[in-house]
Amino acid sequence: MTPGEIVVRARLVRLYLTDRAAQRPIQEARRALEERATAALTAEERRYLRVALAKVVQRLTEPT
Repeated sequence: MTPGEIVVRARLVRLYLTDRAAQRPIQEARRALEERATAALTAEERRYLRVALAKVVQRLTEPT
């Protein structure tokens, strides 16, 4: 890679939790991270972000 070159790699990873005991702490950590990441956004901006990100995920999961 040369200086200034940008390499983009996209990977979708899906995790399926089978251990019920592990689900709650992971869900709480994800929720806390989401709240921290979107704290400066209005409710409308958060809704727009969710819709936009859902479109990105959909696009990345389509066969090429």
